[in-house]
Amino acid sequence: TAWAWEFITKVLEIPVDRLWVSVYEEDREAVEIWTKEVGVSPDRIVYISCDSSTQARDCKIFTELGYETVKAVAVDMFPRTGHCETAAVLKKIKGAIK
Repeated sequence: TAWAWEFITKVLEIPVDRLWVSVYEEDREAVEIWTKEVGVSPDRIVYISCDSSTQARDCKIFTELGYETVKAVAVDMFPRTGHCETAAVLKKIKGAIK
């Protein structure tokens, strides 16, 4: 992960502010790697979930932590089934205390 980030930002010279990191909702280890080892600041979050009620609850918690939900959409990854993923884009509010 750290090597890939260095390659993208240093070798390919893609500006950090144009990159987004995504982590599956249950992959807490990836969050630790991105934030502590790579040093990515969680200013922007793409939150993908298979449970829209849990995601709504968590987006409320993120709001209390100084984020705003910029956009939320349903993603039909499994057509002809009752299952639907949801994706939300959250952004840290500048000047937020938390």
